[in-house]
Amino acid sequence: MSFVYAEKKMVIDQEIITIHCDTKIGLLDGAKAAFCEEELDLIEKYGIVKISNLGASISVAFAGNNIFLAAKLFSQLCELKTFSVVEAVERAYAIHSGAKSPSDIEFIICTADDTIMRIDCIKDGRVQKNCSSAWLGSYEAFREFQRIRMSDPEKDPTELTDSAFESVVQGCPDDSVGKFWISASYRPDLKCFWYSERLALHSVKKQTVKVGETIKFFLDPSDGGYSYRLIPCGADSLLMDIDQMEPMILFSRAHRLLESNNNPNHFGLMLPMLVKQKENEEIVRCK
Repeated sequence: MSFVYAEKKMVIDQEIITIHCDTKIGLLDGAKAAFCEEELDLIEKYGIVKISNLGASISVAFAGNNIFLAAKLFSQLCELKTFSVVEAVERAYAIHSGAKSPSDIEFIICTADDTIMRIDCIKDGRVQKNCSSAWLGSYEAFREFQRIRMSDPEKDPTELTDSAFESVVQGCPDDSVGKFWISASYRPDLKCFWYSERLALHSVKKQTVKVGETIKFFLDPSDGGYSYRLIPCGADSLLMDIDQMEPMILFSRAHRLLESNNNPNHFGLMLPMLVKQKENEEIVRCK
């Protein structure tokens, strides 16, 4: 399924929008024909980023069993060249309501500029307009997420959003949610939506630590532990540098494997690619 969450919150006396997603994705057998063997292997290992920053003032997140319907929306909006929030929501609703099942595709459309911060949610056959927060995908993931966010009565739930989302992605009762935690926010300083830079540690096993023993922040690779950095490469690409492996992972809607460069089913999707950094710091695709 997926898990996606967006909310408005105050940061240093300024309201911003932040969107979160996991990267795990399950492809139906019929959908696998749209990808080459290398792409299928990468998607199985790393998933896809379900947030696409389509312009400075708009970011679209999605969940569902048919990711090609998200590509259809991105393609339609690109063909329009210029469009209003209302037009974007109408196109998303038409695709959602025209799908075989409501769970095939759901959307959160976030728009922002100097005067407006807006979240619109398209799911369950209807449009929820101008929400303060919205979620898509797994109800089990959302329920656990909310339990963690509400666990400290002395804190505003927005203070625990990041840690709660990361916890759910790393250990959700719904195994259709997982892989990596990715987020994007509207950056008033850059006047655009931007992927979040982050250093993250991941452990899949719990530790029992006695008094006086050293706490390991992440376990050895043999136990499934790893650490990684997320590095934005413009509004349309995100680099993941995992310390325990040499190639890096580039999630991008601007760069494609040659085998699928013109595939309309991929349009606007943040797909993975293995890359490396040369001595001159140039990033190139791994062969």
